[in-house]
Amino acid sequence: MLPSAKLAWNVTPRDLIWGGVSRAVRSPARLDREIVFPTEAPYVLAGGPDFRSEVANVVELGYRGQWTTATSWDATAFLHDYRRLRSLETDAFGVARIENRIRGQVRGIEASAQWQAARDWRLRGGLLLLSKRLRAVDGSNDAAGPAGLGNDPKYQWTLRSSHRIGSAGEIEAAVRRVGALPQPRVPAYTAVDFRAAWHVTPTLDLSVAVRNAFDPGHVEFRSDPYTTEIPRAFMLALRWQMP
Repeated sequence: MLPSAKLAWNVTPRDLIWGGVSRAVRSPARLDREIVFPTEAPYVLAGGPDFRSEVANVVELGYRGQWTTATSWDATAFLHDYRRLRSLETDAFGVARIENRIRGQVRGIEASAQWQAARDWRLRGGLLLLSKRLRAVDGSNDAAGPAGLGNDPKYQWTLRSSHRIGSAGEIEAAVRRVGALPQPRVPAYTAVDFRAAWHVTPTLDLSVAVRNAFDPGHVEFRSDPYTTEIPRAFMLALRWQMP
């Protein structure tokens, strides 16, 4: 059993403050300890017989508020302290083994807000700021180092607008901005999506959508030597629910 504790306080009927602390442990898998390559000696990769559990200590502090009947928002600050993260170490004979020689912290802020601008119009937004500070320790010679443990943007935000048209129609527009990925390098991008839906009957819906409306394509992730580009896409959907 892993320890976890959370506490919440309604400062006012519309303001909530909460906090939490927890500890997460990833136990070694057979792949961590027993993987070898090739299948017979001499090995290039000789598993990780001494690999230990990876540990994360997590602290969170959040606020949720509803200042008016039309507006609400929440924000969470978090700190993850990682210890004994997996690394790939090479000995003097060129044999690689899986060990626990990376540690560090990931911290950030995640926030979202909602505004009912009019009876038939709703705006929603979200923001994520992320800072990773991982480092090799104990004489690690892992060539990839902390960069091999995730390729994440420092920020991303979204804004979504939903508008009802009468009792049967709905139009939705969304824009998202994602920061650059550090390694492998992927440029920042902005994407805009549109969707229109029509409730033909209580059990039948028709919708049309376009993804990446103003961009013929962009890269969201790269795994050398392969790069996948997300192209502009058009979709038509018909959904029927049995009564």
